[in-house]
Amino acid sequence: VPLSDHALRACGAALEMEKTMTALQENWRIQGLPPLVARIGVHSGSVVAGNVGSRERFNYTVLGDTVNLASRLEGVNKVYGTRILLSEDTCKYVRDRFLVRELDLVQVKGRGQPVTIYELLGDAPPDGNPPWLKHFAAGLEAYRQRQWEEAAQAFNEVLHLKPQDRPTQVFLGRCRFFATAPPPENWRGVFVLEAK
Repeated sequence: VPLSDHALRACGAALEMEKTMTALQENWRIQGLPPLVARIGVHSGSVVAGNVGSRERFNYTVLGDTVNLASRLEGVNKVYGTRILLSEDTCKYVRDRFLVRELDLVQVKGRGQPVTIYELLGDAPPDGNPPWLKHFAAGLEAYRQRQWEEAAQAFNEVLHLKPQDRPTQVFLGRCRFFATAPPPENWRGVFVLEAK
């Protein structure tokens, strides 16, 4: 059923899923069971929805490029150590209601154009964004401008305020690498993902 607030509902559901998964993981830890990690990718766009299949195998499902990109974003979480990633097409609908962090410009397998990805962090805080978010944005901008030392300084400031932040650690590693082996002149800041 088409809904005007589809992106808000999807992000709210993703955050509820993460909250529930955290509680389940604690119960599993107490029982001595291994943790189960759930990652979510959200992308907004047109899909084909309906009953698909044959007499032997019949299912209500969604198909199309929108679904494929959402699936790719789910996998991209592994690269950054994140749990919920949004495409720019979803973020534009929700950035006023939820706390999001612009994360990177990526080109996923099977897609020619890069997409800006965002991490969904939670509900928008009533007292403004946390300070570390400003430092991360500054680091990301310096990184895209090939200012490796300035980017590393900003990312180190993030880790001072938010220790063990995995996306920040990823970018610090890239800054160190590019400081000694710069990308080609035509580099546009796009991270190309070879795996699904």
